[in-house]
Amino acid sequence: MLRLTSRSFLIVSICLLTLLPAAMAQTFRGQMTGTVIDAQGAVVPNASVKLKNPATETTLDTVSNAAGIFNFPELPAGTYNLIVTVPGFETKEMDDITIDVSKVTNEVVKLAVGRQNTVVQVNADTQTVDTTASSLVSVVTDQQVQNMPINGRDFTQMLKFTPGDNLSGSVNGQRTTSINYQIDGTDNIDAWQDEAASNEGGVESVAGGLVPIDAIDEFSMQSDAEADMGRNSGANQNMVLKSGTNQIHGDAFYYNRNEFFAAISPVAPVNSPKVPIRNNQFGFTLGGPVWKDHTFLFLASEAQIATAGNSDSDTVLNNAWVTAGQNLLSSYGLTANKLSLALYHTLYPAVANNAGAVLNNWFANAPDNYNSYNNVIKLDHHFSDKETLSIVFLGTTGTQTAATSSYYPEFFQTAPMHIFNFSVIQDSIISSHLLNQLHLGTSYFLQRFNDRDQNFYPETADGLDLGLAGILAAGSPKIAIDGFDEVGPSEPAGRTDATGQLSDSLQWTKGRHAFKFGGEFRHGQVDLLGLVAEVPRGAFTFDGTRGPWSGETSTDNANCMAAFGTKCSEQDISLADFLNGEPSNQTASQLVQGNDERTYLVNTFDFWAQDDYQVMKKLTLNYGVRYSLPGAVYDSAHDLYSFVPGQGFVGQLYKDYYGGFGPRLGFAYAPRADRSMAIRGAFGVFYDVPPMTNMVEGSTGNGGDLLVQNNPAGPQPAYVLDASNVQWEQNVNPFSGATVPQLGAMGVQPNFRIPYAMNFNLNVEKQFGRSMMATVGYVGALGRRLVVLRDLNEPIGYNFTTRSYKRPYDSDLTFPGQTISTGQPFEGINQVQAAANSNFNSFQAVLREAYFHGFSGTFNYTWAHSLDDASSGVTPMNSYNLNQDYGPSTFDIRQTFTGFVSYTVPKFTSFAPRLTQGYQLNSLFDYNTGTPLSVLVGKDYSLTDEGHDRVSIVPGVARYLGSTITTTSSGARNYNYLSKAAYAYPVSGVSSPTVYGVYGNEQRDGGGYGPKFGDIDFSIFKHTPITERVNSEFRVEIFNLFNQHNFANPSVSSLASGTFGEITNTKNGSGAPGIGYGEPFNIQFALKLMF
Repeated sequence: MLRLTSRSFLIVSICLLTLLPAAMAQTFRGQMTGTVIDAQGAVVPNASVKLKNPATETTLDTVSNAAGIFNFPELPAGTYNLIVTVPGFETKEMDDITIDVSKVTNEVVKLAVGRQNTVVQVNADTQTVDTTASSLVSVVTDQQVQNMPINGRDFTQMLKFTPGDNLSGSVNGQRTTSINYQIDGTDNIDAWQDEAASNEGGVESVAGGLVPIDAIDEFSMQSDAEADMGRNSGANQNMVLKSGTNQIHGDAFYYNRNEFFAAISPVAPVNSPKVPIRNNQFGFTLGGPVWKDHTFLFLASEAQIATAGNSDSDTVLNNAWVTAGQNLLSSYGLTANKLSLALYHTLYPAVANNAGAVLNNWFANAPDNYNSYNNVIKLDHHFSDKETLSIVFLGTTGTQTAATSSYYPEFFQTAPMHIFNFSVIQDSIISSHLLNQLHLGTSYFLQRFNDRDQNFYPETADGLDLGLAGILAAGSPKIAIDGFDEVGPSEPAGRTDATGQLSDSLQWTKGRHAFKFGGEFRHGQVDLLGLVAEVPRGAFTFDGTRGPWSGETSTDNANCMAAFGTKCSEQDISLADFLNGEPSNQTASQLVQGNDERTYLVNTFDFWAQDDYQVMKKLTLNYGVRYSLPGAVYDSAHDLYSFVPGQGFVGQLYKDYYGGFGPRLGFAYAPRADRSMAIRGAFGVFYDVPPMTNMVEGSTGNGGDLLVQNNPAGPQPAYVLDASNVQWEQNVNPFSGATVPQLGAMGVQPNFRIPYAMNFNLNVEKQFGRSMMATVGYVGALGRRLVVLRDLNEPIGYNFTTRSYKRPYDSDLTFPGQTISTGQPFEGINQVQAAANSNFNSFQAVLREAYFHGFSGTFNYTWAHSLDDASSGVTPMNSYNLNQDYGPSTFDIRQTFTGFVSYTVPKFTSFAPRLTQGYQLNSLFDYNTGTPLSVLVGKDYSLTDEGHDRVSIVPGVARYLGSTITTTSSGARNYNYLSKAAYAYPVSGVSSPTVYGVYGNEQRDGGGYGPKFGDIDFSIFKHTPITERVNSEFRVEIFNLFNQHNFANPSVSSLASGTFGEITNTKNGSGAPGIGYGEPFNIQFALKLMF
C-alpha cells in the first residue's frame, strides 16, 4: 500500500526534484511549432527564429534544425510576434500570432531570396490548422470568456460549448467525474467527489465559490491526449489566469439582476406574484508591472450575493391531513400517538393550514440565499528571458442556504465553504532545444452541512428520547412520510479535502523529434465528518406498511371511504403509520453510534514518455506511454476494515495496482502543401482515478453499510442501529431494544483494478480563408472495469410456497476481524467492484469563424449514444446479473447543438459618436435532447432489497402525453408528460406484490427520454470611451431570450404515485431557481470600467 508519512513525503519530493530532469508535468500552456522553407518549398536549416511577447517584452530564441523545424514549448497564452532571419534571405516578421492554452500553433514561414536587412512584415492567419498533434482540443478564448452572457458567471457552464460535452456534464461518453479540472496546472478538484472545487455547487447546483470570470485568460478542454495528460479518462480542463504586463490594465464591474423583468416559472400558479430574485456580482481586476520587464502582478476579486426564490408545488402535512389521518385511525379503533402529535406541532411548519387534505396543497416559494467572496493573486517574475517564476493563488469563502430534500425554509440546507488553490511554477530554458518546468501545487476544500434551523430540541420539547446532546440534540431527526415533504433532511456533516502535487518537466527537441518525459506525484487527504446521508439524529420513515391499513390502496376499503371519501392513497396510509407511531420496517429506524470521523489518504504516481515525430513534411506521428500507479485509499488511524468473502473483515481496503500501462498512438497528416487541411486520428488507454467516495461509500437502501467505517469491525466502528417494529412513545428511547442491531457490511474487491477507457477518434480539419475553420469526425470510447456497487448478500432462492427467501450469509455468523456481534444474519453486504463496462459512439462537427466583417463565432454539433452497465457507483437491480442493467447511460444525450456568436456593429454615422457607435451583440445557444428515464415500480417485487425494481413496458401504447397542464389545489401548474398506461407492474394489474421474485422487462434507463432543453441567451454591449485609456462598457444580458420552458424530468420513482409521470419543476428550479441556466426569461444589467 502506498502510504506516506510526513518524512517520507519529503523524501519523495526531494527524489522527484533531483531525478534526471525527466519528470514532465501536464502542460497547461500553449506551444508553437513551425517550418522554415524557401520559395520553392525546400526546408531552410539553421534559421534564426525569435518569438517575442509584446506585453512583457520577453524574447525567446531558437534555430531551425536540419529539417527546417523550430519549436517553442510551454508558452503562456497570448499574442506573439515571430521574426525569422537567414543570410541570403529577406527577414520575415509575422505579427499577431495567437497562442492558445493546450494547443499547438503551426506556422509555415516562407522566405524569399533577398537582403537580410529587408523586412517583410505580415499578419498571421487568425486560424491555423494543427498539423502535428492528434489530441482533441477545444479552446474558449479570452474574448469568448469575457463576452459570453453566462448565467451566474459560472465558468463551468462554458464547458457545454465544447464538442463532446453535454448538458449532463459528460465528455465523450465518460462519467461526469472523469474530468480533471486544473488552474494554471494545479488540480482544481474536490478529491472526494471529483468535481471542480472552485465552482462546485455549495447547495444543489449554484456554485459555492467562483473563479472570477474577468480573471480568466482562456481555457481549453483536451481529450484523447498524448501521454503527458492523465489522471482521468474523459478530459483535462486547463484554465489559465491572466497575468500582469508592462502596461497597467484592469477593470471594475457590477452586475445586477432581480425579478422585475423576470418571467414567472411555468410551474407557478397563473398570475402569481414573482418570487424574489436578487443576484449581485461585483469586483475588480488590476494588473501591471512591479519591476518593468521583470516582475508583474495581477489581482482580481469578485463577490456574489444572491437570493433566488423557489417555484414548486409541494404536498405538506397540515391540520386537515392530520384530522383525516386521525379519522382513519378512529375507524380502526385507534387514537393518535402522543409523541407523533407533539412532533407534528414542533417540527412541521404551519405553511398550509388553510388548505385541505389534498395533493400539492402548497406552492413552495421560499428563497434560497447564496454568497461567495473570491480572490486571485498572480505574480510573475522574469529572472531573464530564459528563467521565469509564477506564483498563483485563488481563494474563496462563502455560504449557501437552499432547499434540498425539503422545501420548508426551516429545513433548507446550509453549507459554508472555504476553497484555496495555490501554485508555484518555474520555467527554465536550458538551451534552444531543452526546456525544464518545475511545478508545485496544492488545493484545499472545506465544506460543512446542516439544517438551517437548529432550535427544536425535540427531546425536551416533545419527549423524543434518543440520548443526544449538544448540536445533535438541538436539531430535528429525519422524518419522512411517503408522499409528504420531510423534516430534518440535513444531518451535521462535512469534510476537508487537501491535495498536494509535485512535478518536474523536460521537453527536448532533437531533429524531427519532440520528446517529452515525465512524472508527477499527488498526495490526497480527506477529513470526513460523516455524511448528510448518515443519521446521527435518527431517521424514521413511514410508508403505510405497519398498520392494519397496509395494502388498502388498491381496494375501496370502507374505513378509507369513511375517512377520505375515496380509497386510500399512499399518502393516506403512510400518514396513518406516522400518527400511530409505527415507522417502517422496510427501511428501518436508524441512528448512528460510535465515531464517524475518519481521515482518508491516497498517494498516486504517474510517469510517461512521449515523442512527436515528424516522419515527413506532411506526416507527424504522436506515440508514447503513460504509467499510472494509483495507491489504495487508506486511513490515518489504520482502523478501516473491508469485508472479503472467505476472509471476513480485513484491515486493508484493497491492494495497490501495478498494471497501469497506458499506450498512446496518434497521427496528423497534412495532404495539402499550404497545410490548410489535416487528417488526424488517435487511440489511447486512459486510466481513471475514481472519486475517493467511490472507494469508501456505499450509499444505498439495501441495509448495507453507508461507509466502510460503519463495518462492525475494528476498535471504533461507526455503525448504524436499525430498529424494527418500533412503536415510539414519549420519553422512551425507540432504539433501546436495538443495542444488538441487524447490521450490514461494506467492502472493496481485494484485487480492485483501476478503471480505464480506450478512447479513439478520426477527424478532418479544413481551413477556409484566413479566419474560418471546420472540423468533422468520429469520436468513440470503450469503458472497462468501471466502478459499480454489488450486493454480495442479495436475497436468492425465493420459495413461492412459503413466500420466503435466503441470503448467502443468512445465519448468525461471526467473521475474523468482527468486533460487534449482531445475533442476527447480515443484511446487505455491498462490495465496490471494477466490473462495469460502457461504450460510446459519436459524430462531432465544429465550425469556427475568428473574425469576418465584425462577426465571430463557434458552432458545435454532436450526435452521440452512450450505453453502460452502470453510470455511477450504485447497486444494480440484480447484483447477480449486471448485464440486466445494460442500457442507455444516465447522461446519454443523443443530440447537442451549442454555439457562441459575436458581432461588432460597424460605424454607421458620425453623428453623436458616443451614442451611436461602440455597439456589440453577443449570443450563445444550447439545444439538447433529453436524458433517459428509468421508470421504477416503487415496490420490491424482485425481493432483492435494492430498491431498483423497474416496470414492464406495455407494447403499442404511446408514452408521451405532450405535457398537458394539470392545475393543483395550490394553483401550481404540473405537466402530464408520461402516460401511466404505457407502463405495467411486473405482474400485470397488481400494484401491491402478491407474486415475488420477478422483474419488469424495462431496460435500465429505457423508460423513455425526458424533456428537451433549449436556451438562447443574448447580450448588447455599449462601449464608450471616457479618456484615451479609460473606457466604459454597459451591458444588457437577456437570459432565455424566448422564454423556452426547460422542464426537469417527470416523477418516475413509483408507478403507484399520484404524481407519476408529472413534471413539477424546471430543470434548475430546485438547484438554482431563477439564476440557473435555462431558467425563465430575465434581464441582467452590468457596468464595467476598463483601463
